[in-house]
Amino acid sequence: MGKRKRMLANNRPDPASYANHTPFRQVERKYKQKHRSAAELDLCEVYDPYRSSTSTSTNNNTEQPQVSPISDDLRTLRQALRAALGWSADLIPDAADADLPQAVVFPAIPGLILLPAALPRSIQTHLTHQSIATYTRPPNKSNMTAHWSIPPSGLWANRHMPDPIPLHAEPVDPSITPSAHLSPEPARTLMDRLRWCTLGFQYNWTTKKYYADEFYTFPSDLAAVTHAIVHAVESLACPLIGKDVGTGYPAAQYTAQAGVLNVYGPRDTLMAHVDESEPNMRPPLVSISLGAQGVFLIGGPTRETRPIALRVRSGDVVVMSAGAREAFHGVPRILDVMPDWMHVEPVEQGDDGDRRIEDVGQRASEWREVIEYLRAREARVNLNVRQVN
Repeated sequence: MGKRKRMLANNRPDPASYANHTPFRQVERKYKQKHRSAAELDLCEVYDPYRSSTSTSTNNNTEQPQVSPISDDLRTLRQALRAALGWSADLIPDAADADLPQAVVFPAIPGLILLPAALPRSIQTHLTHQSIATYTRPPNKSNMTAHWSIPPSGLWANRHMPDPIPLHAEPVDPSITPSAHLSPEPARTLMDRLRWCTLGFQYNWTTKKYYADEFYTFPSDLAAVTHAIVHAVESLACPLIGKDVGTGYPAAQYTAQAGVLNVYGPRDTLMAHVDESEPNMRPPLVSISLGAQGVFLIGGPTRETRPIALRVRSGDVVVMSAGAREAFHGVPRILDVMPDWMHVEPVEQGDDGDRRIEDVGQRASEWREVIEYLRAREARVNLNVRQVN
């Protein structure tokens, strides 16, 4: 046994120490166990829409997850994505009903909707590239902004430059104390440390409020994708539950105004929290998963509610509205499982007819670098978008 494995084995938590923890914290610790590899984790209680024993639309227990029949809005989601992005049918082909995203709803948590495989690979590759190379450019703020003077072209555009990115001469945020241990670093090194970036309305992580005077143009492509998703889940039928289980929020009134881009490594977590900084909590929150898989927990209005666990994959979308919008949620574990398409070399036309990223205007060499950046870190990118006002 190696030194690190011995150290982890000696520091395994005592299950008895869980006794005084809230139900949410107990489940959080179950999946967070860093002394276990992802393959060693017990995921039998994690809802997985691709596991036949947990994904059935004929389940007569109305407290269990229910698959909503394909609605017209879901059937036309790909057409809506095409229209929103101005792409051709070659890039976002129509799909047979068997391949269309179905909405999974959770009666125990009203307003929680899971759309497995909602985004085709072409959109996943596009958003992955945009997340790393474009969305992280100033003036959008990241966890690097407070200390380093990020060039206007961003870190990714300067990743091959040997010159270090300088520290700010003067503090740019009085709430953050400059560190004497930091030094100028090359852009490639800082890219390794990238953890988050804010889009649209900028967010103050200290006060948990948005900066009213700092709004930067929200990415139009991400706004278009989000709007198409909000429209698709506005109304969803579920015969067993006997009522409409969609968000009920009119897509015509939805505007993507703020977003957080998170980059998670295998040992990163997002502890239980509630997103309640938006003055208007009625519009749904849309969360898009890209890259590595993860375990997503969501419970109730306090940590005393035992959460359910979902396995989220690249291309999955989680929508939170109504009660789910005010529920504690978090990501206790990143699973080191990357999507198959990240292991495929980009070519002009795949055998399955699915175009690759260079067909939507990106150089194949840069596509490889973005994907390699995620693969080398076994990273998960999460884009969560919300309307503020």
